[in-house]
Amino acid sequence: MQPILRILRKDLYHYRWAWVFLITVSVIKILLNGTSLGWISPNFYDAWKPLIESLPWLMGFVLVVLAVQDETLGTPDAYWTSRPVRRFHTLVAKLLFSGIVLCGVFVLSDAIILILNKGAHRLPWLLLSLLTTTAWLWAAVLLAAQTRSLARFVLISFGIGIGMQILMAALMSFAAVWGWMEGFDPGMLPEDMSSWSISLLQSSLWTVAGGLLLVLYYQTRRLICWLGLIPIAICSAILTPESPIIEQACMPSDLTDHEEPPNVIPTEYLSYVITQDRDGVETYVFSGRFQNRSIPTNQDLLIRQTRIELGGQDLMHTVPNYYGIEACRVSADSIGCATFTSRLFQSETGNIADLSNDPVDIIVSFQMIIGSGFRPVGVIPFKERMTFAHDGQRMGIESVELTQSTHGWRIETTLSSYVQHLTLEKTGYDRYESRFLTGNYLFQIRDKTTSVVYPCDIDRGWNHSRPSVSLIAELPIDTQPENLELVISEMNNLKEKPFKAMFKDVNLRQVAGLAPAGSSPE
Repeated sequence: MQPILRILRKDLYHYRWAWVFLITVSVIKILLNGTSLGWISPNFYDAWKPLIESLPWLMGFVLVVLAVQDETLGTPDAYWTSRPVRRFHTLVAKLLFSGIVLCGVFVLSDAIILILNKGAHRLPWLLLSLLTTTAWLWAAVLLAAQTRSLARFVLISFGIGIGMQILMAALMSFAAVWGWMEGFDPGMLPEDMSSWSISLLQSSLWTVAGGLLLVLYYQTRRLICWLGLIPIAICSAILTPESPIIEQACMPSDLTDHEEPPNVIPTEYLSYVITQDRDGVETYVFSGRFQNRSIPTNQDLLIRQTRIELGGQDLMHTVPNYYGIEACRVSADSIGCATFTSRLFQSETGNIADLSNDPVDIIVSFQMIIGSGFRPVGVIPFKERMTFAHDGQRMGIESVELTQSTHGWRIETTLSSYVQHLTLEKTGYDRYESRFLTGNYLFQIRDKTTSVVYPCDIDRGWNHSRPSVSLIAELPIDTQPENLELVISEMNNLKEKPFKAMFKDVNLRQVAGLAPAGSSPE
């Protein structure tokens, strides 16, 4: 044990200059992602994000390579070979150094961010995610142990990468020429096995087998041990259905892969409102009223992926858009049937005036987001730079724009979120997509003086390198903006249900209140 600690102390002291850099960058990462400082200046966040996300990991692996090369196996006349130090003790010292670099700095900083963002319950998944990093670490140590300099390590790494690309291209070419591509699936695991389980098996295989291979190489100093990578790769390919690559095995599945046939719901009528942008351009926004007896009344309904077919042709621009989420209030009509009004599409005034008198059929297809209720998880003042932490992620209000007209207030808000993606976390379909973007969160604006809640339309996207949503809400004219607050709720057991409706023989000119085409204006 004493020789191991002696080598470890020597490495820690020798590379003390790097610890200052790693600790400094980790503190900046914690402040930007675990507190409200990242929302003070989005430009500052964008400037530091590439550094805090990539440079620490790169520096960590460089440190590991340099520390291993201090006692490299590839140098026959290395000083440590004449000392009473066993090669296995040297390997253990290097692995302890690597563990301190990866766990003591990166995992600790990520753990602090999770705790600050109220995600302490995700800490076990953070430790489990070290499996994938460890697999890459074994490969770095194995290559560093037989190279004498960092430059040679980088050169050989690039050579191996290029060689793998050439090999994959050759195999794909042969498969395409001989017709092996169609229906080729070497996987032995069940196809319905969860991608998380496949990733766990794959990562465990590479980590355990790579570690044993590394021990064997240090004990024998034989380069032929590199051949052990071949059966590891073959086993990984055989175990994995469809793809031997972890990232592809973890790709999020579509919620509607096995969707049921759409429910056809009756329609009542079309309506429109005229809006005006900052440049004075008027736009007709058409809405439709629908009936659905299967949904309860007096609740907010979330609709996404709205597709409009107007006269047999798809419209490119729907409202809010194909990727957005619109909130509709469900009410009861005179006979107690649940009805709701949803915006469908928009068109500039000039385009409506150019329409003919021919009636068209309007087919509406959309996904209705249905959950078993929702629970409020936080309330923040409706002001810029306010943040809220939940489930390991931090949400913040980046901008608030209020426009007052004779009809009331129109509020446009941009919210963004930082969330840690843990590679092996069992999160279902949204493994690489923030739940902030997938509709799991319901946003409402509430007047804290009257407790009146106003639903918000949600348009998802990216803003300042973070997932973001744009919220749009219409409020009464007598609303006091300083009394508003944002209510954030989490949807439970989220599911999507397809619906379809048709408006038959619609004359859009007549709906828009325009005179028939060709008639002389009075």
